[in-house]
Formats: sequence, structure tokens, C-alpha cells
Amino acid sequence: MGKKDIAAKMYLRNNAVFADLVNVALYGGEQEVFPEDLTEMDTNEILMWESVWGSEKGLSSNRKKAGKEKSRHTVAAQRFRDGLKLLSHMSDGEQEYLILGIEPQSYPNYAMPVRTMLWDSLTYDRQIRNRGRQRREQRIRQSSAEFLSGFGKEDRLIPVSSIVVNLSEKQWDGPLSLYDMLAIQDSGIMSWVNDYRIHLIDPYAMSLEELNLFRTDLGNVLKFIMCSGDSDRLEQIVREDPRFQHMSREAVEMINTYTNTKLEYKVYEGSEVNMCKAIDDLKKRERQEAILESAKKLLNFVSPEIIAQSLELPLETVLRLK
Repeated sequence: MGKKDIAAKMYLRNNAVFADLVNVALYGGEQEVFPEDLTEMDTNEILMWESVWGSEKGLSSNRKKAGKEKSRHTVAAQRFRDGLKLLSHMSDGEQEYLILGIEPQSYPNYAMPVRTMLWDSLTYDRQIRNRGRQRREQRIRQSSAEFLSGFGKEDRLIPVSSIVVNLSEKQWDGPLSLYDMLAIQDSGIMSWVNDYRIHLIDPYAMSLEELNLFRTDLGNVLKFIMCSGDSDRLEQIVREDPRFQHMSREAVEMINTYTNTKLEYKVYEGSEVNMCKAIDDLKKRERQEAILESAKKLLNFVSPEIIAQSLELPLETVLRLK
């Protein structure tokens, strides 16, 4: 797992951030999901199937010619989701459940609809297998069809939904649905093909008003990523938004990791970071590095004493550049 994946997983698994993302992605910013509604789930999904294919090893010549010998091989596919939580909340007086997956992407993934479809399918498959095991352990009376299905006629699945978050350096230009990936667009054929869409959070396609719907510092992280290529606009946004004065350490680590920004910071009371001060310190450090680089080049032509006096640097600093 890469550095970016680890940073995103650690940050987004926070229930407050996870709930905030779900509220913006699925409910337009309305507070429908709360941190206490979420329970961590195992992100490891395993699918096993049997493939049957011919094998000639160790067969007699007659059996080889007949082509009747088959060997069975069990193949296991393993997929890890970056974040998976069970949402439990009340709706119309009844308890409802939803399994939510979050998939942060450090680059546009042009196969994302199929990948998301596979992740969601594996989650449904696990529910079916778990239910089949429960029925066997509880010795539930079942019909032959239920026994063969591993799932009862009255059993029901918990719905699954995945949210893709674009954390790359550019706007998402990949497909948003399975239909976008298909070569055939004939309406007659397409009417028989099921589509599968992804729920995408892309800061480059969102206005500042939409990004302000976030109530945690996730909105600030997305703003920083969106403006990381425009230093003037970035500095303006940071200084105008008071929420940048109260960022979590994990959020700043996300910014440093995904934008390659070398923000140095101090954690203040309540584990908060003032991004305005962090940016000021970064600019000072960049100016100092530029001055030192100029001084290093001048050493080929001018004495260290003159350089130190002209650039207002300690003579010892200039001498160390030799």
C-alpha cells in the first residue's frame, strides 16, 4: 500500500469525516448521517470460484485424444476496499441499514465503474454466504431451492453503495458509468444491458459553495487539492476561509501527501493546525532557499564577504555553501 493510500485510509476512516462525505455525496449536504450511525466493517473481500479446463499432464494417449479428462481448479480473487462502514439509522420510524464504501483515487481510473461494480458485488456475495452459513448453523428448515441457493426466499440483503473521491491533480476525465465504457451504443442492444454508475466527488467539478457544504476539514482538503496548481488563488482561499485556521493534523498530512506540498506545522491546543501560519512559514522557507541558491551561484564570481553583506546573510552561512 502506497503512502497516498495509507494517508487517505487513515483520514477517511474517521467517522466524522466519513459521515460528512456521505452527507454531501448522497444527501446534498443535509445532515442525514451522523458519526455515531457508522460502524467499521472488514474491508477484505474474497471471491472464490471454480474454473474447469483441460489438462493433459499424466494422461494416457487415448485419454488425450478423447479430450475427456478435466481438472478442477479453485481460483481466489482478493480485493481490499479503502473504507467500508455499516450505516444504521432511523427512517419513517424504522431502523434501516446501508453498507457504504469509499474509494479515494490519486489518479482518474478509466475502469472505475467495473471496479466499483465488482467491489459492490463482492460485498453482496459475502452477505449471501454469511446468511447461508447462519441458516446451516441454526438448522433452519429450508426448501431444496433455498438449500441450493444458500439464501432463503424471505431473506433480504443490505444495500451497498460506493463513493469515489477524486484526489488527483486534475479533473476526473474517466467514465462515470458502465455505459460510458461500452463500444456498442445501439439502443436495442443497450436496453438489455444493465448500467452501473459511480457516485463521484470531484473537487474540480464543484463550486466553492458546494465545497462549503462539508462541515469537517475534508472540504478544506479538497479546496487545497483543487487550487494546488494556482498559488495566488490558493493563498486567497486559505486566508478568506477561517476554517483553515483549525485544521486537523491528519488533514494537513493528506494535503502534504496528495499535493507534494512541504507544509511544516505545529499542533496547537485541541490538536489543530493553523494553515495560514503554515503557508506563511512555507513561503518564508522558499524565499530563504531561493536566496541561498543565488548565493551559491555567486560564490564562483564574488567573495563570501560581499555576498553575505549584499544578501544580508551570516558569513558562516555563506561559507557553508562552498
